[in-house]
Amino acid sequence: MWLALGLTTASGQVATPPLNAQLFRPSLDSRYTLWTNDSTRQPGRTLLARVALGYTRDPLTFYGSDGSITRVISDIVQADLVGGYQLGPLRFGLQAPIFLYSDGANRPSLSGFGDLALDIKSTLVQRENAPVGVALLTRLSFPTGSIVGLSSGGQTLEIEAIIDQEVGEKVFVAINTGARFLPDAGVPTWTNNVYGRFGVGYRSTQMSGLSAELISHGVTSRGGPSEVLVGGWGRAAVGLHMRGGIGTALGRGIGTPQLRMLFALAFEPTFEPDRDHDGLSDFDDKCPTVAEDSDGVEDHDGCPEPTKVTVRLNGADGEPIPDGHFVFEPAGTEGDTGDTAELYGGTYTLRATAEGYQAVERAVAVRDVATQAIDIQLTATPKAAVPHSRVSTEED
Repeated sequence: MWLALGLTTASGQVATPPLNAQLFRPSLDSRYTLWTNDSTRQPGRTLLARVALGYTRDPLTFYGSDGSITRVISDIVQADLVGGYQLGPLRFGLQAPIFLYSDGANRPSLSGFGDLALDIKSTLVQRENAPVGVALLTRLSFPTGSIVGLSSGGQTLEIEAIIDQEVGEKVFVAINTGARFLPDAGVPTWTNNVYGRFGVGYRSTQMSGLSAELISHGVTSRGGPSEVLVGGWGRAAVGLHMRGGIGTALGRGIGTPQLRMLFALAFEPTFEPDRDHDGLSDFDDKCPTVAEDSDGVEDHDGCPEPTKVTVRLNGADGEPIPDGHFVFEPAGTEGDTGDTAELYGGTYTLRATAEGYQAVERAVAVRDVATQAIDIQLTATPKAAVPHSRVSTEED
């Protein structure tokens, strides 16, 4: 949550080091999480945009040897403008942070621009086509900020690996791990490091969900401060999503705030995933991995409905056979004459039997309709022929 910087001026006051204590970077195209990146690949030539507003409390604090506490940066109100463009497997992104308000010890409140960042994400394996999704991300930030303590003294490079997976139809898991190369700020704990993020998303309804994230801000020889962030998301309109979250630090370190609050709007105009290719986006589809059937019954919920199949077993005279029995294979659905079976569209083997009739086995096609009737005519078993015997008479 806080860190002893160990930097003082000649007058004994705390000096603000040339580093960027605001580590949060809103993910440009993640579907379920706020910070953790995923391997999502939008359709080619897609424009993306997000606007994030946030409040951060105490991301940079000095602990004196005399037990004093100085909040070098105490409050930040920030807007992040993030945009991107998908071109084949590559997604190009740009982040422009704007500090609407910042405050801290021994200085007036300030506002200004932060460090611009460019990133490129390459989706190597799409999770829709494999057990896991895999992507690589490279981010380069530039010291364009105007506020000391919220801008690095030089360029910062991050190289990150992304692995994610959808577990069932509601749970999503993503892992980010990367290396961060920082300019020298004269702070022992502000050095090149390895960082990581672990995010879990849960889709509670078709248009909303929850998320939880654990962020390690950088493991060095002096420890590894981290942060937890919980949030949620919902679709406001086609292509427009709202996201929000709240978090706090686990341990002390630069960039680990006592409180973090976030709200974001995401503009994704063409990215409406449809994994089962039934014309309904996953956000509107109650069965996103099973295609809808157009049978006139609840055709807009995304789930196929079974056809109600009535089987009539008749004799040669067209009259129903009372004790007839049928079974559909491989479904194993069975019934008696006149019963109705619920089956999804496809081809089945129908076996029909009745006492005194020859058994029938036939391939039948069940259509994607509301109801269907199948008539099967059974042939009576021929009676065994009685041999004629010769009768003796007296004339013989």
